[in-house]
Amino acid sequence: DSGNQGQNFSFDGVELDSIGVNADLGSVRISGGLELFDSHATFGNGFRGAVNATFVDQMTLMATAQFGSVNDYRYWYVDAKALFNEGIPIFSGAGMYGFGGGAWYHMRKTGETDLSLPADAPDTSSTAGKTNSGYTYVPDKNVDLGLKASLVLGTHPSPEAFNGDVSLEAQFLNNGGIENIRLLGDGYMLCDITKRQSAKILTDMDVEYYFPTRTLHGVFNVDIKANPFTGGGQMVMHFAPDKWYVKIGEPQTPVNISLANWLGADAYFMMGQDLPTPVLPTEIQTLFPTYHTYRNPAIATGDGIAFGASAGFNTGRQTYSIFYGDFSALIGFDMALLNYGSGTTCEGMNGPIGINGWYATGQIYSHLAASIGLHVDLWFTEGDYEILSIDAGSLLQGAGPNPTWVKGVVGGNYRILSGAVKGYCRFEFSKGDQCQMMVENPLSRIDLISDINPVSGTTNVDVFTEPQVAMNFELNTPFELQEMPTGNGAPVVRTFRIKLKDFNMKKVSNNDSVPGRLNISQDKFS
Repeated sequence: DSGNQGQNFSFDGVELDSIGVNADLGSVRISGGLELFDSHATFGNGFRGAVNATFVDQMTLMATAQFGSVNDYRYWYVDAKALFNEGIPIFSGAGMYGFGGGAWYHMRKTGETDLSLPADAPDTSSTAGKTNSGYTYVPDKNVDLGLKASLVLGTHPSPEAFNGDVSLEAQFLNNGGIENIRLLGDGYMLCDITKRQSAKILTDMDVEYYFPTRTLHGVFNVDIKANPFTGGGQMVMHFAPDKWYVKIGEPQTPVNISLANWLGADAYFMMGQDLPTPVLPTEIQTLFPTYHTYRNPAIATGDGIAFGASAGFNTGRQTYSIFYGDFSALIGFDMALLNYGSGTTCEGMNGPIGINGWYATGQIYSHLAASIGLHVDLWFTEGDYEILSIDAGSLLQGAGPNPTWVKGVVGGNYRILSGAVKGYCRFEFSKGDQCQMMVENPLSRIDLISDINPVSGTTNVDVFTEPQVAMNFELNTPFELQEMPTGNGAPVVRTFRIKLKDFNMKKVSNNDSVPGRLNISQDKFS
């Protein structure tokens, strides 16, 4: 009877819903309170919340932290972001205006964050995986430790002249080794930090060193939108065990700048390996279709230094009273100093090309197009009546030294009075002999003869000794050798056959040949 007996209690368990934390994790120190979560499909069991975080002993701010375990391994991350209204002076003329970053363990970071936007309030809920920076972290046992620190820098006291973000990120493999280190940055000129969409000049960079392949690769971009000036370009650098190059623009994609869409200039500079061949402008190719920039296919990728530039203008159709005119002009050059190797020579020439295999090639070109006429608009007729039209150009190509040669062409089309008088003129000239390159023969480093008996200089040789020559390849029998490719080219298989041109024995006294009979062995090796 419950009325006559007291209540009985039994222990069922303890449910923990929050926890305080104070930890030094090396790259970051944290303190604060965390909410618990459990049985999450992706994150398993753990706790998360908002904490005070100190990154690399330099910056303290509110951050989102999460600790947990899933699939029998533990993980954690600490993530933060802040934007300061007043910059913190670093040195004269420069200040820091914000910070963003994080540290993680056994997690894979993805996504991007916009440091120019104020951070959301630190998330104190138990919603696993949520951050106030915008990054996403997902458990990954193969990632050991990761760190990313980003700073918002700019001119001080006002960041409008220039401001930008610089980030350093490192990720470690599960075996303790470093997977990669990245340096990322974005720069903005002539705008406020919170109004970067109106920036007139934008820059960015992404530099990564990937430890497993010992490869450093960096990409730098600039984009100019300061009307009437527009333009941009890209710089790429690459250093790896099998290839290296630095390219500030390329012949097909040079760094460029334009003024009001009618005056423009571009340029490029490249050094290292894998340097592409320049192509003549369309205007020059149209006038002189038989001319082109030639580089021997065997060394098409090159190895050295190459640079070039061009400038031009195009007025478009301009009118004055009843007259109209349309003018355009172009001038430019391409130069290259490439190492073709000491084994490269020219047909009919002894020794290597250039100076120890270094050989310079180049071209200079120009183009002018003009059209002048009358525009008539009367009651009985309307239209353009051309007075004069000219389409002319010039091209000079050359290379040197050893051998040195130049060739050039000047020519163009003209029309007078709508074609009543028209014609085409062309003048060509050349000096020196153009090199027809021959890459080193693959047999040049192979010994074709393995032994000679008797050996040169031997004395007291028995008169019954038969002179013999032993070969490393069968005589008069075709065989194949594979040439190692240059650059990214495919291997080339070449077929050779060893033919015995001359075999005789001569007297030392008078250099006369000793009569004898030539016999080739059955196996053709002697």
